Amino acid sequence: MRLALPAALVTLSADASPIKLLDSVLVANASELHVEAAVAAPLGTSYPWTCVFVPSANYWYGFNVAPDGNIECYGTNGEQCVVAMDQATCNTMLATNPFPTAFLKCGCMRKSIYGAIGYDIPGHWCTVGVATFNIVPPNEDCNPTPQPTPSPTPSPTP
Repeated sequence: MRLALPAALVTLSADASPIKLLDSVLVANASELHVEAAVAAPLGTSYPWTCVFVPSANYWYGFNVAPDGNIECYGTNGEQCVVAMDQATCNTMLATNPFPTAFLKCGCMRKSIYGAIGYDIPGHWCTVGVATFNIVPPNEDCNPTPQPTPSPTPSPTP
């Protein structure tokens, strides 16, 4: 099943590379990617960036395991995944130089933006990423510890 793209797509011009904005993903086309060299992603994790097809979205995603143990998707703004229509485009995207650093992570980061961690949604790219790397994501408490309400300062006694 192909997703029907809405007519109102926004074209961005970041680094002379147009990307189409679609809800919570950015759709990249091979003709829109500028690759200077096919280099490995310069991030310090033991997992390589990997292109994976996500059936529920019908797109290819670039996945990695972040240093904190959460799945992250290739992105350029920290809020959306950049996805591709086919594996070749995804592989080209992952070979982009310079490699972007503003990825969207499952877990608390995703929850702060979209209201859910992603791991709890069957078929979501977060659950597909967990299966791809065969990992157990961290069990994070996404609710910050509430600060105690300060008690009022008593009035001085005369």
